[in-house]
Amino acid sequence: GEKVLIETLLKHHLADARLDSAHELQRSLREKLENSPDIVNAFLKALEDPKEFVVRAAIEALGDPGSPSAVPKLTALLKEGKYISYHAALALGKIRDPSVIPALTKALEEDSDWPRKGATFAIGAFGEKAKAAVPALIKILEQGKKDGSNTIVREAAMSLGQIGDPAAIPALEKIVKDQSLSELARNMALDAIVRIKYP
Repeated sequence: GEKVLIETLLKHHLADARLDSAHELQRSLREKLENSPDIVNAFLKALEDPKEFVVRAAIEALGDPGSPSAVPKLTALLKEGKYISYHAALALGKIRDPSVIPALTKALEEDSDWPRKGATFAIGAFGEKAKAAVPALIKILEQGKKDGSNTIVREAAMSLGQIGDPAAIPALEKIVKDQSLSELARNMALDAIVRIKYP
């Protein structure tokens, strides 16, 4: 049952057993209509697991049902500057608690790629509430264009389109005209412009 899975997640000496329990508990959380505090608390404790893949599974599970109680710990993980920061940003985007917008906006300015990439992707979920992030997203869009990074350009363009601030249009128009970028990246910028102009 649930108690055995929680015990395994938190105390089993084999990391694979902890990971399997995380997946089972995540499935269980998805099936419930409301959050189970016991499972959520177990996942919050699992964020301190020594194995990164177990931490990643816990992060995904916490983002899945949108657990507001996970916000402080997930926000702290943004500062790690590692791969788990990327997953923490994605989870925060799924939880959609507007209180995380400043932390995600700050992550857009990180030197480390992982929190920046995660925040670029996640912040669009907040729509116009994330307007304060637009200057940082434009910077990321321009840097992505300079580096020829189609992925970053696509994700920044998508978030800018979701936020819907007309201030982003000139930067997005430059992307549309840049033949050095992929057709997909250019189309994503065009979609964002259309979305901003005709909400």
